[in-house]
Amino acid sequence: MVEMMLDVDLSKLSVLFIGAGAVASRKLSHFDQMPREIHIVAETFSKECALALTELIGYVSGDALKLAEFETFFQNEGVHIFDVRGDRNRLTLDRRRFRDDDIDKSDVIFCCTNNSILNEKIATAAIPKGKLVNNSSDSNYSSFRNVAVKQYENFAVGVSGRVAVPVLTKWICDLATRSLSMEHDQFMGICAKVRNDIKLEGKQVRDGGWTSVIASRALEFIIADEENLAVSEIKQCLL
Repeated sequence: MVEMMLDVDLSKLSVLFIGAGAVASRKLSHFDQMPREIHIVAETFSKECALALTELIGYVSGDALKLAEFETFFQNEGVHIFDVRGDRNRLTLDRRRFRDDDIDKSDVIFCCTNNSILNEKIATAAIPKGKLVNNSSDSNYSSFRNVAVKQYENFAVGVSGRVAVPVLTKWICDLATRSLSMEHDQFMGICAKVRNDIKLEGKQVRDGGWTSVIASRALEFIIADEENLAVSEIKQCLL
């Protein structure tokens, strides 16, 4: 396997979940933004999945359906479509068996059924078509793995487990980020602003400038709530 960790923007992509049980709900809980579309195909929908979806829609739109309303939809046959934030995002709940042509309508696919043979069949068909596929049964039949992520405003830290033990991967991610604080997040944001200001002035960052920033007292100034001193220090290092 040739690996490269990527941070993928899903805002313009369509995401397909096959299966709506505990595994799907866990993967849905990683979404802090709504993709262009989420399409869920499953014969049964779990309460955990309903809860994950109500939380996701509430986070994105600020107007979540009640869990009881989602469960009502889940108990009925057919297709239920929800427009989120007007018509910019769409959630489709499709209570039926998977069909082969489902994969053609999606960019990213999560195989989350409790049938490992079906998951493998879907992944084997989708990967040659250029789809990004996560097979919950076997990472060998996947084109990407989920990453345990700690989100900050200006950056995110991710840990990828090469073995399928999600709880331990999340635990390692938590350990790796314990030394980070909101001041580190603020430091990143201020550095980005100073860099953009330098570009607007038509100037360039000197070689070794960012190494100097890291070794400087800029972070100390931020911790001491001396943002102006931090900005001056960063700019001096970069020019």
